[in-house]
Parts: sequence; C-alpha cells; structure tokens
Amino acid sequence: MKIIHLAKMSIRMVVLISVYCLLIGSLSAQEPLKLEGRVYVNAEGRTYIQKVLPVYLRIATSPDSDSKTYLLRSEVTKAYSNPMYFDTEGYNTIRSPSAVDSISKKTVYPMQDIIYEVYADGYPPKTRAKFTGTNYYSKNGNKYFGSDLEIIINAVDGLSGIDKTYYSVNGENYKQYSQSILKKNEGEFKLKYYSVDNVGNVEEPKEEAFSIDFSAPETQYEIKGLLSENFVSPDAKIILSSKDDISGVKSIYYQINNGTVMKYYSPIPVKVLGNESGSISFYAIDNLGNKEKKKVIGSLPSELELDENTDNENMVFKFYVDNKPPEVSLGIEGDTYKGKFFYVSAESEIKITAEDDKSGVDKIKYSINNSSLSEVYIKPLKINNAGLQFIHYASVDFVGNTSPIKIEKVFVDLTAPVTKIIFSGLNFFNRDTMYITEDTEFSINYSETESGINKVYYKIDEEEFKEYSSPIKIKKAGFHSITYYGSDNLNNQEKQKVQGAFVDNKPPVIHYHFNVAPIGSKNVREEDYTIYPGNTILYLGATDYESGGERIEYTINGGTVKTELPINNFKTGNYVIEISAFDELKNNQTKNLKFSIEK
Repeated sequence: MKIIHLAKMSIRMVVLISVYCLLIGSLSAQEPLKLEGRVYVNAEGRTYIQKVLPVYLRIATSPDSDSKTYLLRSEVTKAYSNPMYFDTEGYNTIRSPSAVDSISKKTVYPMQDIIYEVYADGYPPKTRAKFTGTNYYSKNGNKYFGSDLEIIINAVDGLSGIDKTYYSVNGENYKQYSQSILKKNEGEFKLKYYSVDNVGNVEEPKEEAFSIDFSAPETQYEIKGLLSENFVSPDAKIILSSKDDISGVKSIYYQINNGTVMKYYSPIPVKVLGNESGSISFYAIDNLGNKEKKKVIGSLPSELELDENTDNENMVFKFYVDNKPPEVSLGIEGDTYKGKFFYVSAESEIKITAEDDKSGVDKIKYSINNSSLSEVYIKPLKINNAGLQFIHYASVDFVGNTSPIKIEKVFVDLTAPVTKIIFSGLNFFNRDTMYITEDTEFSINYSETESGINKVYYKIDEEEFKEYSSPIKIKKAGFHSITYYGSDNLNNQEKQKVQGAFVDNKPPVIHYHFNVAPIGSKNVREEDYTIYPGNTILYLGATDYESGGERIEYTINGGTVKTELPINNFKTGNYVIEISAFDELKNNQTKNLKFSIEK
C-alpha cells in the first residue's frame, strides 16, 4: 500500500484528491459504455478512486469548496509525484505523523498519525445472467427454453460497488437493466450484457445465445405393405416420423386402442392392432416438453377413448393378423459330450432353425453371453472362446412377432489332454534317451480336461497305434521309439510326443592287468596258479557299450566287499579275487581271478 507522510503543519489543512471523469461513449449495441475513471464517495463517506487514475494532492486552510487550494509538490520524490499513482488494489492511506490537537495546537500523546483512507479500485464488476421460469434443454452447446422465459441479470463488485448494468438483445441498442427481462416470442436470440462500477471500471460484455421454442412437433405416419384400399400384407408396418424445427423431437409415443402408452422406436407391425379392429393414436414431444395433439389411424371401435384435443382424422382398413411367433430350436452337429456340462469343440457347428406357418420367418437373432440378441443368424456358428457359453436366441416373423428368448448353455473345450510317460523300475536318463531293462515298465499318465479324457494311444517303433490301458514292458534289447498322445471326449487330440528308450540287458565286460610280468606258475590241488612278485599291483576295469556308468567291486579270498582300486600290498600266499561289474541298470558280470604272490 502507498503511504504518504506529510510534515507537521502549524495551520489547519485539508488534503484534496483531484480527479476528473468524462463520459466519452454512447450506448450502442456494438460498443459498451466507455467511461473515464472517477472518484466516488459512498453514503458512509468512504472514498473510492479508479486505480489507474493519476492523483494530485492539493492543500487548503478552509473546508469550503470554493476556498483557494495549493498543489503540493514533493522535493524528495519529485519523479513519482504530480501525478502519483496508488499501487495497491483496495485499502490505501495518506498519513501525516503526530496528530495535533485542534484547540491547543499541541501534539497529542500518545503520539499517533493522522490517516486519510483511500480505496483504489482497478477491477471491473462481474455480471451473470440467470434464465428461469420455463423448461430448458441443451445440445451441442446450444441452449433452448420454453415459453415465458425470464432473464435475471445479477452483478457484483468487490470495492466501489455497481453503478449500472446494461443489456442488448439481437443487436438492439444497449439499455439500462432495471428489472428481469421477459421473452414471449419464439426464435433465436443473442443477449449481450455488462456492468459499470462507481469509479468507472467497465466490464467486458458477455454474450449468451439461446432459442425459445413453444411450438409442438408435427408427426406423420406411413403404412408400408399396403396392397389395396382395404387390405394389407402380413408384414405391413406403421412408420411414424416427426419434425421440430427448433429444439428438436425428443420422443414419439403411440397407444394401441386404449392400452399402455409406449415410446416409438421402430416400425409398428399392423398385427398388434388385433384380429378384427383396432387403432393407433400417436403424438410427439419436443425436447422442451411441447406436446403435439394426438392423431389417430386405423379402425375406430366405439369404446376408444378420444380426448377433445384429438385430431379425428382416421383411416379404416381390414387386415389379416398373425399373432403367433415362430417356433425356434437349436441343434449342435459335430463333437459333443454330455457330462457336468454339455461340451462342444471349436469345430462343432451350432445350428438354429425356426418355423412359422403364417407370415413366415423374417430372421433369427442371437447373442452369446448376453441377452441383447444383437446378431442375426445367417449360417451355423462356431465358438472359439473357451469355457462356459450362454447362447441366447429367438426368431422374428414378418409381422414382428418375436418368440420368447431361449438359452442354451454349452461348454467350449479347446484344450487337448497332456500326457506324460512315467518309467517304474530300473531306468537311467542320459541326454534324450531313457535306458531301461526288459523288466522296466512304463505307464502313460494324463491331465484331466474340461470334457474329460477319452483315450490314450501309443506305439513302439513302427507298430500300429494301440489304446493304452496298463503299464508296458519292452523285452527286445536296443533302441526303441515310443510315440504317444491323448484324446478327450470332444476329440481334442494332443500333439504326438516321442520318447526314446534303450533296452539294455547286457552287463559290462570286466578287464584286469598286473603291473609286472609273472615270475612262474604252480599247481595246487590240481589248480594252476600264476606266480607274481611281492610288489605286484592289480588294476581292474570294465566296459559297458550301452547305458554305461560302470561300478566295480570285489572280494579277496571270500572276504568283505571292497571298491578301492588299484589293489596292492599283497602278502605271500594264494589269492582268489571275485570281481563284479555293474552298469547304471544294475546289469552285472562276475569273474574269478586266481594267482599267487611269492617274495
């Protein structure tokens, strides 16, 4: 806020703020009122000034308006005075330090400033128009109102307050707003309005475009399928159309005889009127609620209730009525299975048929997993989505009779079984081949599918496929190829799998050698012994040409089983060494070695 300190003065002074205002505009429709800023003093004596105005301070020694005044000049802040400007919106002060008693002319204690308040106002008012008293509708940014529209314009200003509000309709000259605006005629309108505050701040004009509509729509009818003056075809339909030039048609309504009033969406089959006689009354309402007078077509039974505003023009005609909907049914061809659900495959074809012995079947409608019946059946269906599916279907004849919606529940199973070979007994897997013996069994396990497993098939080598039922052994030695797959109750077949299996019934071949040559031989109880010196070392080995993984163990002269190799530290004496070799499948060979040690 700007604070101006005046030096102590020995004579009584009055500080005047001088500003000037001048009306320079006119109230034309295109240009709002243009004002120069001004000073305004309200009823409570509060002083307001337009914030952008220049300010000059003058001093006088009398309160009389015609007394002589003197323009104050600043020596210290010459560059910012004459004129000076208020820098703060709202409350500003002009001060003189140390108040002096007006009678004693002495400084008042405790000391206090003399303060002159000035309120700077640089913001224009804010004005809004309120539309009331009638119906309202909006579409695509366009506003529509009914009859007896009342427009109330309100303005607010936070400081000096509202001086006047002006408005213009459809390019007319601006008028001063004093009371609500009433519009009673139809058409398109453009309202402009703005307000001016008490210090001359002028608001930018606001604009509101709107239309007034109190005329009802106009509805026409058309009968499709008229064969002659008094007869209609079984598929005859009544088509209603309506027009409204301003707010637009909201809905068309119709009533069959004295039945329930219904909203019109699509052509009305003539068959709904009844077998002998009947009538349809109809009218439209626009988006503002303007209602058309009721119109009636068809034959007019004596009990038909007509109100006084009904247009009694009518068209009497005879007709044949088909009120019976078609019979519709659903069948499935291809792989199916009845279990917990009715299971079908992706290749199963769902066929929907309908029969109508009168006007005939127009269409079959269906939807999957909702009741919208949004699809028209043309050819057999295949469903590619897995899981439980709800097929809703119905049929429509040529006069619009629709059968009750039926629902068929099917479970689409797209998943083939997953099988796996399990070997029990001696087996050894190396790389991609399973090594087994002639006594090893293999079984084929499978995972359950939605519709359930049907059969598992297998073949060994080039045999024909067989149905698997129990564990199997392969007796013939050598490599074999086991091919297998599973099939569920919908004939979803697993991709064939192949497992290599090598039947190994041969034991390893045992090898041995001494690290030194024999030094002689001898016969003990009719058995020949080769003699080796005391530092002899015996090496043992084995070779397996199939599953491999040889393991060697031995006993010396019937002692405990040992596996440490090589064998050394022999003492003098005769030896019988029993050597056994095993492959990964425990096929084994045993060999006895006799020799003597002499030192």
